Amino acid sequence: MKKYIIPILWGLALLGFYILLQRFVTIEAVRHHAEYVMPFMANWYYLIIFIYFVIYTIISILPIPGETGLSFLGGFLFGPGVGIILVIGAATLGALIAFYIIRIWYRPYLFKNYANIFIQVKNQLEDASPLYLISLRLIPVIPFFVMNYAAGLTHMSPITFAYTTALGILPLCSLYVWAGRELRTITSFKDVLSWRVLALLLGLAFITMLPTIVAKLRRNNRLLNSK
Repeated sequence: MKKYIIPILWGLALLGFYILLQRFVTIEAVRHHAEYVMPFMANWYYLIIFIYFVIYTIISILPIPGETGLSFLGGFLFGPGVGIILVIGAATLGALIAFYIIRIWYRPYLFKNYANIFIQVKNQLEDASPLYLISLRLIPVIPFFVMNYAAGLTHMSPITFAYTTALGILPLCSLYVWAGRELRTITSFKDVLSWRVLALLLGLAFITMLPTIVAKLRRNNRLLNSK
């Protein structure tokens, strides 16, 4: 049991740390940073773009919140067009770096010592279709870093991981960037996620999951019939 308890406790602690830090990422903090940066935009536009991209990439690698606030900030500073490109590009790059960190440095150790815990996650993600992977990104329930780290445990193609990440985060990140234009009037990140938006995301996630669900049902039926 000790073999299983240690990684489970680490996982719970990491998730708790992430949830706790979310309380400190507020719309007021984002608005404060936006007002501070704006006077420098005219003379240092491309440098600010570079710094923003680097910071967003680092946040996407680490198990800390901040992507939502940075997406709002990107929309406010750069507008929807440039903002969406920066956000999707930086988030995908950060996810890919996290993916490789787990794959190269941690996967051998984890499977050597805790194979029974992680083998199920590995099999589930490796057997998943690209559409199913996109659906996991569409629903804002699983933290961004959890998906990145979990995918690193698999033999998934980096190309598949990268494009499913980019497509999966595109709707919600675009929504946040567009909403960033109204940063001065928004009082909470939750103001953007109305029940209609959530229903739309859930609908998109269900549609992308459907082929995988149907395939699994057919596979189970064939197994039952063969018995």
